[in-house]
Amino acid sequence: MSTELHESTEQSTASLLKGILADLQSLVEQQLRLTRLEIEGELRRRATAAAVLVIGLALCLVGVIVMSLGLVYLLHTLTMKAAADGAALPLWACYEIVGVGVLVLGGLLGNGALSKLQSPKSN
Repeated sequence: MSTELHESTEQSTASLLKGILADLQSLVEQQLRLTRLEIEGELRRRATAAAVLVIGLALCLVGVIVMSLGLVYLLHTLTMKAAADGAALPLWACYEIVGVGVLVLGGLLGNGALSKLQSPKSN
C-alpha cells in the first residue's frame, strides 16, 4: 500500500511541475509579445517626431533662403540712386516678412519635434 501512495504522489508532483513549467513558458511568451508591442509603439512615435523635425528643418532652410534673398534686395535698394517702385512696402521688406514667418513656423515645428524625441514615453 505504501508503494501505491508513493507512486501517485510522484505523478501528481510531476504533473504539477509540468503545469508550472507550462505556465512559466506562457508568461515568458506574453512578456516578449508585450515588450515587442511597446518597442513598436515607441518606434512609431519617434518616427512621427522625426518626420515633423525634418519638415521643421526644411521650413527653416526655406526661411533662411527667402531672408537671404530679401537681404539681396535690401542691398540693391540701398544702393539705387532713385526709387522706381511705388509700392507701400519695398520688395526686400516683403521677402523679410515672409522669411521670418517661415522661419518661426519651422522653428516651432522643429522645437516641438525635438521635445517629443527627447521626452520619455508620452501619451
